[in-house]
Amino acid sequence: GDEESLGADTASLDAEDFFAFVKCMSLIGAVMAFIFVCDRTSLFFKQSKEYSAFAFAAPVAGLALLGLATVERPKDAPATFLNREQTMEWKGWMQLVLLVYHFTGASQVLPVYVMIRLLVASFLFLTGFGHTVFFCTKRDLSVQRLLQVLFRLNVLTAFLCIVMGRSYQEYYFVPLCTVNYLLVYGTMRLLPAWNESAGRLLVKIGGLFLFVAALWHEDSSSQRPLLTAIFSLPGIFPLFQENGSVHEWAFRSALDRYAAPAGMLVGCLYTYYFSSSSSSSNSVSFTSSNALTNLWRRRQ
Repeated sequence: GDEESLGADTASLDAEDFFAFVKCMSLIGAVMAFIFVCDRTSLFFKQSKEYSAFAFAAPVAGLALLGLATVERPKDAPATFLNREQTMEWKGWMQLVLLVYHFTGASQVLPVYVMIRLLVASFLFLTGFGHTVFFCTKRDLSVQRLLQVLFRLNVLTAFLCIVMGRSYQEYYFVPLCTVNYLLVYGTMRLLPAWNESAGRLLVKIGGLFLFVAALWHEDSSSQRPLLTAIFSLPGIFPLFQENGSVHEWAFRSALDRYAAPAGMLVGCLYTYYFSSSSSSSNSVSFTSSNALTNLWRRRQ
């Protein structure tokens, strides 16, 4: 009787998972079909982007009002510095502003361009910070974790590349996040025992800064030879090329190259110096008083 009940429960669970998968894939398929119809057919009218201050400011102001109108304090959110709920909310609003920026053609306006560069750098900083805190507290450096994050970052972009026939680099923000995540993961995965010591982890992060400086080093001819050599390798080049060159990717990726390492640095300092959690606890909390106390004790 128990075996039959267990078998029925397993079959029911498998059926639920299957229908959930079909539902998700159907939704993705519908979205991709809509994008293709909008961009590659004459069913909808098209026009060139012509920037106007009102066209950019109006949707941004609308998003700001929407955000203010829906402010709430999650009941179960941990009272920590830059916790997951905060950073995911921040990333979501930044991505909406980025969509408005590209949709309205605001890249030619210097003040708007500078603001967007700050948002992109903030996003990459949070990538370095969040994953460093996670790796230090959860100690999950498994391949499964790596693949989960890569899948989450790239699944929709992969569908877009296939449906629209574009290269991976043309949706540059996702490759940017992916490459920076791989830098963070690689740094934490190398000599993982060092992650349990603040001093040794800081040494690894310092090594990452040096590696990033070398990787994106620009020579006298304004070329980045090491980066170009790596991203011109077979299997990688088709993903990052544009018009037969990786020059555009080299330029875009170089703009905020130190943001993720800076996030790692802050994440390390926060975890080991500004956290009241003991070495036996996986939770992290933050107050100004215990931060100063812990920092003082570390210096003794």
